[in-house]
Parts: sequence; structure tokens; C-alpha cells
Amino acid sequence: MRGQTNFGWRVVPALLVRDMAETLGFYQQLGFELTEWHPYKSEPTWVEVRRDGVVFQFHLPPPVGTLLEPALSGSFYVYPADVRLLAEEWRGQVPFAWGPEVMSYGMREFAVQDPNGYLIAFTEPVEA
Repeated sequence: MRGQTNFGWRVVPALLVRDMAETLGFYQQLGFELTEWHPYKSEPTWVEVRRDGVVFQFHLPPPVGTLLEPALSGSFYVYPADVRLLAEEWRGQVPFAWGPEVMSYGMREFAVQDPNGYLIAFTEPVEA
């Protein structure tokens, strides 16, 4: 790339939710910590949660000009240190949308679906 400037880029999804309390409960059950909120922690309209370097932001109501309901046509892929260990931590706490299993493309993965329908897949390459 021209210039090769390092701006310290990162991606933080900011997602519309139907119910903030339900969404926060789901992510906190998975070990995410509430790190930021607005305007009040007791009744936020925007929050940020983090776990092991993964950050999601959630908001109510929908911003002007956006969809009125949560929607995503794909999945978020997260690369934890150990997919099997993470799956064992969450087994029985939340249903898995798939896996854990080794996919035909050489990745071990499983996924969860949050209360808003967002799919989050946790993946790692399979050792040869």
C-alpha cells in the first residue's frame, strides 16, 4: 500500500438491538464486560462491551436513515486462542448455532446467535 502509514486501525461493530437489557445479559453471560454506556448505566441507549480484545457496541433507537430492526446478512468471525476451550466454557449456557466442528475449509469453529439474530462464529485453523 502506498504510504504504509500505521493508523492503529480496528473495527468495532455498532449494532442496533431490540432490547438493551436482554442483549447485555446475553453478552455478560459470555464473559463480556460492560465498559462504556450512555447516558446512564441503569438505562443506557448505547453501550460498549469487551472480552479479550473483542469489542461490540449496541444502541437504541436506530440512527436516522437506518433500518428500524436489527439486520445482518453475514456473521462476525472471532479468532480466540482456543476454540475448544471457549466452547467448553459456554456449553450448556447458550445454544450453539453450529459446532464445534471442523469445517470443510480447514477451520474448527462454532457459533452463537444473540437475541437480535446476530451470528458470531469463533474459529481457528486446524493443526495439520
